[in-house]
Amino acid sequence: MELHFNLPLDVSTHFTVPADLAPWGPLSHQKTAQGWTPVRDRATYTTWSKSLEPVTPDAQALEAWYGIYLFAVDIPKPTLYVGIASNDSKASEGVLNRLKKHRVKATGSHVGSNADTIGGVHHPENWRDFATERFTALGGPGDLLKDARVAVSKFNSTVIQPKANLERFESAIIGNQAGILDAIVAKLWPGKNASHINLLNGTAGRDLLSPDDRIVLW
Repeated sequence: MELHFNLPLDVSTHFTVPADLAPWGPLSHQKTAQGWTPVRDRATYTTWSKSLEPVTPDAQALEAWYGIYLFAVDIPKPTLYVGIASNDSKASEGVLNRLKKHRVKATGSHVGSNADTIGGVHHPENWRDFATERFTALGGPGDLLKDARVAVSKFNSTVIQPKANLERFESAIIGNQAGILDAIVAKLWPGKNASHINLLNGTAGRDLLSPDDRIVLW
């Protein structure tokens, strides 16, 4: 199988990013019945579905885009998340909705209707640590993701993007099989490799690609 990545999109160019001006101090999270959420007033933009607004055809296309995607930011250090969006089930979710939820986690936003809910977005430990460090580095609220980029990919051989195959390629990328993560990092941050970045994925990844599998970067 061949997985083809498109040229990364600058988030601030292709989306309107509403600021979350809610104060956050101390920089902490709490566990609720639904998962982890910031101890913070509700986000200025209120719900995760309003966290990003696509304004270009490329961004609008992400609503129905399925495959592996990369979410990359520069602050507080080069940071990368490798995600999947599959359309092989009734519960499929396109890249756009996935990105909206990542924006909520990246800016440490609380999007629940009250303090005891997460509003549909659980903040895992890696994202919690990243969000607090980013908030501090940027000097407070108002993060507009000006340093963020997203690159999407799909299997060109089929319209359906099977979850099992996406997970296999995702694991290989995270595990840096055949140096693929090094190559991605060098594209996103010239002169750097996987050892220089903060990888937000919680698993180590495994070498799962066969000799017939190929990943084509932009």
